[in-house]
Amino acid sequence: MNTYQIFLGLNRPDNETITPEQFNAYTSEVLDTMFDGYTISDAVGNWKGEREATKVVSVCTEYKNLVNKAAELYKVYFEQDAVAINTLPALEMV
Repeated sequence: MNTYQIFLGLNRPDNETITPEQFNAYTSEVLDTMFDGYTISDAVGNWKGEREATKVVSVCTEYKNLVNKAAELYKVYFEQDAVAINTLPALEMV
């Protein structure tokens, strides 16, 4: 089992920004159906020289294929060039 951080930029190629409602729909339709739990943090990223608001989804799972699928669906839903995934050791629950 590992912890995965999925970096989801909120800028679209058409110069629009993904709205909170659109992002919440993605979490309901994709993340909620794939994972028992996850954490979303706000961040600021930089892609191709442009700063953008970013959501970082942290999830602890043994199913890397679901992490990849969630990232691919985000790319399709919001016409993203790329989604970054960082793999870390599993979270320790106390």
